[in-house]
Amino acid sequence: MCGKLKNINAAFAFFYFFVIGLLSKVTLMLKVERQTFILRRVNQHNKVLSTDLIRQIKVWDDTIRSDIRQLEEEDKVIKFHGSALSPSFHNTTFSKEVYAYQQKRPLHKKQYLLLKV
Repeated sequence: MCGKLKNINAAFAFFYFFVIGLLSKVTLMLKVERQTFILRRVNQHNKVLSTDLIRQIKVWDDTIRSDIRQLEEEDKVIKFHGSALSPSFHNTTFSKEVYAYQQKRPLHKKQYLLLKV
């Protein structure tokens, strides 16, 4: 009986220290803090991967996805294939904004045909 009790105590002690060890590595962040962290990273690097955020913040991937989704709804980031882009980094160019678009168009067609072969 005493041997079984020692095994139970040892198992409990192992479990207790394992859980305490995990909790000491986890930093609990509020939603606002996570989103501020994401925005800071996006502003620094123009692009941040969800996998990097998961590793840095130590949260589930669903949490990061929902944070990025909410930031996108607020037009603070652009969500793109497992990453978040800065709106200032995302540069869309429309045909009306291209200088001398009509003159360049025939050249683009010729270049396309040359590269297609």
